[in-house]
Amino acid sequence: MKMKDYSAELIAKMERIFRNTPKKSCNCMISNCNKKTIFSHFAPQSKWLKNIDKQGKYYCIERTNSFYTDRFPLSLTEKGIKEVMGIHLFCQEHDSSIFKNIEAENVDYNDYRTQTLLCYRTVCACIRQCDVNIEVFKKIELISQLNAEIAIKLENSIKTTYIDYKDFLWSEYKNNSANMEFKLFRFEKIDVCISNICYYENDVKVEGKDYQPCFIVNVFPINENETGVLIGYVKVEKSNMIQDYLNLWYKPLSFKEILTYHMISFPENWVISKTLYDSISKSKINQFEKFVTNRNEFIKADNFSLFD
Repeated sequence: MKMKDYSAELIAKMERIFRNTPKKSCNCMISNCNKKTIFSHFAPQSKWLKNIDKQGKYYCIERTNSFYTDRFPLSLTEKGIKEVMGIHLFCQEHDSSIFKNIEAENVDYNDYRTQTLLCYRTVCACIRQCDVNIEVFKKIELISQLNAEIAIKLENSIKTTYIDYKDFLWSEYKNNSANMEFKLFRFEKIDVCISNICYYENDVKVEGKDYQPCFIVNVFPINENETGVLIGYVKVEKSNMIQDYLNLWYKPLSFKEILTYHMISFPENWVISKTLYDSISKSKINQFEKFVTNRNEFIKADNFSLFD
């Protein structure tokens, strides 16, 4: 059955599933904690989000009209601070206590435990997003003839890899073992926050690992004048590919292009300020939204930047 063959009533039900499933509470992601979660920002609210927009207004990619083939499925949408870069992750106690230091007034982004904790929270968010996607696919499969088996297997596979990194990062945070490596780059401030996991092709054999290694990227305001890019990866998993990627950040002229690449390739976990959005031409925004929907077209584009 094609999407256009679904009734309006069924499409409305599926849209509600997409919209409401992420809002459900679950068990806290801290090991052995069975308390229920609250909505948790995985980008520090006071240090990052409020720093890029004092009014608390942001634009992010939102899935719209998912089941209508004749309508544009993704668009930049305005949202408030309580709606962006967050999901049900931790209980009230752990959300307040564990991440207290990275919400503090003076954060040392060169501190290893701070870097590890930021990456840990990013990985937890990605695991929860996998759980949400799996639940969405299962619910939709029950009420329609859509076969979600392949999508569910893919999400479970990705989630398994993320869980390995979650456990590893938590151990690093507790033991300060220095098995991670971090690079912190500084650029002129741009009102963007990004928090995501990215895969890269591995050209080294890692003993005992059968998954594709990845690295964790956080883009955030260091202060009123600078944007920081923090990249973390497991030392033994470093490859030529990750080094090539790191080298891109050493070229300031390509900064905005790399940001655009991340926002198009990984559209779930980022926001820009309303002020920045208002400064971008409508034609460029339309082009950006089309690239998010069709990334193959973006690959063909020549050095496209949303921010020029």
